[in-house]
Amino acid sequence: MVWAYATAGMAADALYAAVTEAAMRDKLAGFNSQNLANMVWAYATADYYHQALLADCSRVISDSLAQDPSRWGVGDRSQLHQWQLWLSLERGADGQQHLLSESQRKLCCDAMQGTEVTISRLQRSVAAALAAVQHGFEEEHLEPRTGYSLDLALPSSRLAVEVDGP
Repeated sequence: MVWAYATAGMAADALYAAVTEAAMRDKLAGFNSQNLANMVWAYATADYYHQALLADCSRVISDSLAQDPSRWGVGDRSQLHQWQLWLSLERGADGQQHLLSESQRKLCCDAMQGTEVTISRLQRSVAAALAAVQHGFEEEHLEPRTGYSLDLALPSSRLAVEVDGP
């Protein structure tokens, strides 16, 4: 449920609080890898930080990845990467305590970077328009710090353009 709200960009603090309470009460029992990935991604997307829940999630996810990383699909690991970016780049010292091991973070980053990218006609049109104005824009530029693929980037100017649409 929190995944749907986060995907839609809807604020739902009461929902996050209720999910947190239930997940903590049940000690994450019944959560599979997809459930965990969806939940931590949603919390990151909504910028909803709960120290105890994230500590439990980090422990369970880390243990699971250590035991059998194949239980985690590419999409799940991509979501985990985005969650780890949120913790490391946006949550400061609070987030650092919930980071996965370096090898687990690399596994998740590699999953996201390995995801096939589809370039839309709109993106191609925007790229052509930008190229007419400024030479040097790169399509699907891999941003080295985050691992994100930027639709269009002018790295020399630290400028990026994301194109959303058909």
